[in-house]
Amino acid sequence: MTMGGKSGAMVGYSEIDSSHFTDRDKRVIRRDHVKEAQSLINDYKDTQSYEDLAKATAKVSTLSQSHQNYLNKQIDKVNNKIEKTEKR
Repeated sequence: MTMGGKSGAMVGYSEIDSSHFTDRDKRVIRRDHVKEAQSLINDYKDTQSYEDLAKATAKVSTLSQSHQNYLNKQIDKVNNKIEKTEKR
């Protein structure tokens, strides 16, 4: 059962109405999203597959600008290592 709008990660709650969450709840949720993005980037480091890159960049794009900058630098480092090994 969703309460109008898009359905959120928690069943029964709308993504739009987050007023019932405390600031602490929001920080925990944000931290979990950052950890998930970091995990996807680590998967990409290991596999260097396009699918993992797509998943990582999609997740990173949902985060705050400061987190995006930090995590995109990590993705760029992986891409630079891939380019260097291909040139050898």
